Amino acid sequence: MGRPHRRGSETGIHHVMNRGVDHQPIFYADADRLELGRRLAAVHERFEVTTLAYCLMPTISTSCCGPRLASCPRRCTTSPAPTADA
Repeated sequence: MGRPHRRGSETGIHHVMNRGVDHQPIFYADADRLELGRRLAAVHERFEVTTLAYCLMPTISTSCCGPRLASCPRRCTTSPAPTADA
């Protein structure tokens, strides 16, 4: 039996988490983290979203994503996803 549907986000901001099976690493090298950044950039363009915050650890990646905003409140700062040029 699947889990019940979650209520939609009133703010449009979502917490996204990826975890390795049995806590196995999902990143083995910096190249893996850069590849995730490239893929996130493609998702951002396709769905017009932005990453508000993210954290990459060896066994977990977690981020807060939301709609692309023309201007962001003072208390909210945005960072682009990592790229190969960074």
